[in-house]
Amino acid sequence: MDGRGAGRRAGTSANAPPGRGARPGPCRAARPAGIRGAAHGGPARRRPLTQPRAGTARGAAAHRDHRDGPRRRPLRRARGPRRGGDRPGVVHPSRTERPGVRGPGRFRVPARPRPARAPDPAPRTAARARPARTPGLHRLPAGPPPMRTLLGVAISVRGRIYGNLYLCDRRDGEPFDDEDEAVVTALAGAAGIAIENARLFEQTRAAAEQFQRLLLPRLPGLAPFDAAAVYRPATAPGHHLGGDWYDALLLPDGSCAVIIGDVVGHDLPAAAAMAQIRNMLRALLYDRRTPPSLVLHRLDHTLHAITEAPVTTACLARIEAAGSGWRLHWSTAGHLPPLVVTGGGRTRYLHADGGLPLGVDEAVPRPDHTHPLAAGDTVLLFTDGLVEHPRRSLDACLDELAALAAAHVGLDLDELCRVLADHHPSDGHDDLAVLALRLPSRTGSGEPR
Repeated sequence: MDGRGAGRRAGTSANAPPGRGARPGPCRAARPAGIRGAAHGGPARRRPLTQPRAGTARGAAAHRDHRDGPRRRPLRRARGPRRGGDRPGVVHPSRTERPGVRGPGRFRVPARPRPARAPDPAPRTAARARPARTPGLHRLPAGPPPMRTLLGVAISVRGRIYGNLYLCDRRDGEPFDDEDEAVVTALAGAAGIAIENARLFEQTRAAAEQFQRLLLPRLPGLAPFDAAAVYRPATAPGHHLGGDWYDALLLPDGSCAVIIGDVVGHDLPAAAAMAQIRNMLRALLYDRRTPPSLVLHRLDHTLHAITEAPVTTACLARIEAAGSGWRLHWSTAGHLPPLVVTGGGRTRYLHADGGLPLGVDEAVPRPDHTHPLAAGDTVLLFTDGLVEHPRRSLDACLDELAALAAAHVGLDLDELCRVLADHHPSDGHDDLAVLALRLPSRTGSGEPR
């Protein structure tokens, strides 16, 4: 047998039908001696590399002849099953099955060295095989810097992955070792704990705010008056719950009552006491047609008798008809004074004897106060969380709040309360509540009776 016959049989497909043995088939590496035609005495023939036809493999495998150099044969269309990520009809030399071996084998065909080249500035239009993305696999961002070594650790806490931490190329040029891996793992663990703590803090804060809002009432219809209220929890850590509260209701005699209060404390007992005091005060206010000072006195007596509620400040006011106008009739228990803003933007704090907070001494009498109101006036009640700042005086914060209210008095009450809560002069260490009530105009349908 000469070298040409051996070369033809070495390139013949094992599955080809009779009469087509000379047709070139896919390269196989079963017997190295079978592909070296010159080793059997025949001269080695060089065949030019044929151009691949449409649908055939792009490229050819090279068979090394130790005597006369490489001998090349074209590759045919793959007849085996498609592989994941491959285009149909294309043979990848590094994924061709090895003949004579059970199961799929792999070998790499030596490629001709190519010079390094910069990436093309414009993307290629030819279709390329894209590997399928694995769920949960985080890929590097587009265009990472050149790197020789990469060390990556997942940032995870309790089985939840928040991200990955990557390091590339040590300064000394050495590859990463076990110590580097331990350091990066510790850093990723600390970052994961910090992220988890922040997530739990926000979750607790959201739950506390939701619980607090469930304890506060939804303001009913108070026609002919207009009312709105806003509550904001404290921003300081550990102060998720608070004792600030508000309420408003129409009384049987046609007047409107507004209340605001603050229970000492920033915990669950303070929130529970706030809800208890609010309900008791609402019942006493609706049942007893007495001045606000007597209502607060009966509330203080009840708290001492049947509860262990902490110290509480409060301001109770009634808007009553007075001839052709209105008047504000109020009493406070150690609380901040009400703020009256006229329709023209003038402001006035109703400073008066504040009395003792609830829960201190029920025997001390509580005074009442009155102030005339004009049509279109706005009465603002608020808690200390709106104006207290550790590095500023209380008077300066009160003046800033009055100027802010005067500048936005033309807004509707809901928007006015949001502006005051968003731009308050305090530092946000305490929760806050704002209650606004606006009197009807003279031309409206709600004139005093």
